[in-house]
Amino acid sequence: MLIEKRVPARYIFNKIKDNVFRVLLFSVVFHLIKHFFADYLPVIPFQLPAVLGTSISLLLAFRLNQSYDRWWEARKVWGAIVNDSRSLVLQLKAFIKDEYLYLDEGHTLLNKMSLRQIAWCYCLASR
Repeated sequence: MLIEKRVPARYIFNKIKDNVFRVLLFSVVFHLIKHFFADYLPVIPFQLPAVLGTSISLLLAFRLNQSYDRWWEARKVWGAIVNDSRSLVLQLKAFIKDEYLYLDEGHTLLNKMSLRQIAWCYCLASR
């Protein structure tokens, strides 16, 4: 894989801290409203949260499926790019004559083209 086996906890916390703070603030506000204004709030039947929860879970499942399909398509495209790059370098090596390859010029040319292709793949992945 391209990432390390362990993702630092600080990295994860920096990514989610704003959302965690919003959820915490939202929960505290509604708990305070429920605590201080419990007598004035209407009673919510049990069926309403169940129906809402089911519909939200279905919507999230469709979104998750769609995002997974996009990720898989991008993975296939990236695999094709890497394979084509590898094939290009191997074809360059095959097209350069053996006598020329053992000279410094041929080896330098092959090395330059290989490094350019590697840099192109790296830049494409970094976008």
